[in-house]
Amino acid sequence: MAEVAQAKPDGYTVIIAPNLTLVIHPQLNELPYKTPDDYEPILNTITFYTLLTVRADAPWKTMQEFMAAPGESRPSSASARPVRGRSAI
Repeated sequence: MAEVAQAKPDGYTVIIAPNLTLVIHPQLNELPYKTPDDYEPILNTITFYTLLTVRADAPWKTMQEFMAAPGESRPSSASARPVRGRSAI
């Protein structure tokens, strides 16, 4: 992404990058790009939704019920990074 952000606008230099690369990484690291003003998104290639799911027999039926019952859940994720309790929500 840094190479693309610093490239001369030649009409040929492009990148396909996830939101994490464009939004989160620049805020946590010293990178040559920081905001959407530093690049121009032209196409959304994929959209996905993050879901909070529980077992069908879980005691919570709403998000409010889930959040009101601290310590009763064991968070898990398909992510490569560990989930740290409810702070992950």
